Amino acid sequence: ECWLQHVQLSMREGRGAAGCMDVNCSLILTPDAATSLLSPESVVIYRKCVEEITLFEKKTLRCPHCAKDVLRSGSRSAICGCGTVICSTCEAGDHWPVFCSVYLKYRAARDGKEDVADDLWFPMLNNLSKCPKCGNYVMKNGGQKVRLIDVAPPPPPDPILPSIISSTLAARKTIEERRKEIEKRLEAIGKAASVEVLKAINKLVHLLELALLSSKRAKSRQAASSIRLAFFAFANT
Repeated sequence: ECWLQHVQLSMREGRGAAGCMDVNCSLILTPDAATSLLSPESVVIYRKCVEEITLFEKKTLRCPHCAKDVLRSGSRSAICGCGTVICSTCEAGDHWPVFCSVYLKYRAARDGKEDVADDLWFPMLNNLSKCPKCGNYVMKNGGQKVRLIDVAPPPPPDPILPSIISSTLAARKTIEERRKEIEKRLEAIGKAASVEVLKAINKLVHLLELALLSSKRAKSRQAASSIRLAFFAFANT
């Protein structure tokens, strides 16, 4: 009865597969595992709900800015109604030409969350074990095999050196320090105008990050140099 209510709540809230009722457990209740807990009729409804939500999630992206669902366009990026451009692979803000693995690692270092990138790639790795017969991975619940699942492939080899991440972080810090000075000076032109200027600076900072992270490309190095010159020319006026 408790599991039935838990599954019904999960379906009503559109979460798809229900999580374990133990708050310290990160496993999910698969439709196959639900056969031992729910009636056959309830399992059919639960399986259909999980499949529909899974299909919907494959067709949509979650905007990192406004959290709305955006239909995948079939290209490397999609545009949300709020104007945010989203990477179709990792669902972060668009970061072309930087690899997803590189951008996620940089963002984790920038935000002080070094383990974020790994969590994105392997959310349930610690709860899996390899089946000696078929080679697939199994998710355990109380020691009982509940379902064979595929493990997400590991990220491609990291093409970026730690020094590039460090230099990008240093460049961002320098600009952020100058940005604070500019913000004080902008008080003289009014709030509305200063907001627009700061938005433009934020875009420049993001472009500089991408240019530095992909600095093995000649065009990226040129872009990074141009952005620095433009920013400091403005900051010194």
